[in-house]
Amino acid sequence: GVIASSFGIDYIWNPGQAPATKPAFQTIDEALSFNIKPVKETEIGKHTLQMVTYFLEKTKGKLPLSMCDIQSPFNNATNIVDTTSFMTSMILEPEKVLRFLEVIADLEIEFYEEQRKMIGEALVKPGHGFASSRFFEGFGVSDDNLVMVDSETYLNLVARSFIKLGSRFGGPVLHSCGDFSDKTAIFKKIEGLKMVDAAFTPETDPHPNPAEPFLNELSGSKIVLHARMVGDQDVVAETTKALWNNDMKLVVVTYCETAEEQKAAYEMITSICK
Repeated sequence: GVIASSFGIDYIWNPGQAPATKPAFQTIDEALSFNIKPVKETEIGKHTLQMVTYFLEKTKGKLPLSMCDIQSPFNNATNIVDTTSFMTSMILEPEKVLRFLEVIADLEIEFYEEQRKMIGEALVKPGHGFASSRFFEGFGVSDDNLVMVDSETYLNLVARSFIKLGSRFGGPVLHSCGDFSDKTAIFKKIEGLKMVDAAFTPETDPHPNPAEPFLNELSGSKIVLHARMVGDQDVVAETTKALWNNDMKLVVVTYCETAEEQKAAYEMITSICK
């Protein structure tokens, strides 16, 4: 929704719900002919930057801070142009799709450069729900529309803008919800990809990923797998074993209700990943 604001699209604030957006355009041509503003000049863009300033002031820059929720150019495109129309354009008007995604990537780069300058030494990476640190690298991005297209279409039409955005901030880092295990073969074809985030248990996502395709493709690749696995210790142990070998770079993300349970989970995971 933040990037959609550059195209004159306001958030819908339904009571008790997260903010939503509704695409304002039926075609890419309509969107590109709009008087597009830099994000920082929109109301929600100004508000976002004010919130960054607020937290920096209140924490005196001593607590780590990541950049705000980051959606890929592909995700943002369907917040701006009707999804059915945009997907049809991927078949009928591929050059327009490439151009539109490039415009969105440039808007994002400008806006997140502004945030990076503001946050300075307090910035943690890759951000966006990933295990993050001042010493990590990369730029965490949601690219959930990945599941909507085949691998060839993604590589030909989507990857360029995704790589352009991510490489500006230390390398692209990919998140998608759902089961996108059929796309694992594209990971090594995404230039500079640092990390992939996926869910592997039903309590994490109603459509979790199977472990084998990720293990097969990422083992020995130096691309980190950020594996989310909510569940009891037996489930976490089983899932970790399925994803681990000595050639994997693996970050296991769990959730436990108590510190004692989390400590036990940590010890179990580290005993498996020796």
